[in-house]
Order: sequence, then structure tokens, then C-alpha cells
Amino acid sequence: VAWMAVPSDFHFLAQMLMGMVLGAVSTLPLVALFSWLAGGFEILVLSMQAGMLAGMTGAMTGSASPGGAAFEGLLVGLIVQLLLHALDRTLGGEVARG
Repeated sequence: VAWMAVPSDFHFLAQMLMGMVLGAVSTLPLVALFSWLAGGFEILVLSMQAGMLAGMTGAMTGSASPGGAAFEGLLVGLIVQLLLHALDRTLGGEVARG
């Protein structure tokens, strides 16, 4: 979304901020569609982080093709997903079962 909406002739800081906002806003339909499945908080935290970072990189890098922008967004989303799950695992630890 950010790759298509943000003009490439803007200053890179403006591209980054606009991409961050567009990436975060574009995840709201995901929350509306899938909050019944995994809970709104679980989807909101992960998708907002991934959306903001993917929006920033997608708007700033200026890939030549939509496929390149989608691949960059996929990589950023995957990395954010893995890092947040690793952080959650580290902070939460093992859950004791009674």
C-alpha cells in the first residue's frame, strides 16, 4: 500500500512517516476479520509492528516493481513476527500447568 501511495519524489523522512501511517492503517481490516480467531490483541500487536516497518521500508526503498515491494514487505513482516514471538517466549517463559 505504501509503495503505491507514497510518491518517490518526497523527502525520505516524509516517505517514512507516510509509509508508517499507511502500513499501520492497512492492518486494521486484518484485526476486524481475524480477531475472533486469535484475539484482537494478538493480531493487533503483531500486525501493527509489521505494518509500520514494512510501510516505512516499502515507501523509502522505491522498488521498481510491485513484486519487489511485496517481497520486501514479506521479509520485514516475517522478521518482525519471529522477533516478537522470540521476545514473547523469553519474557513469558514456560507456562506451568496444574
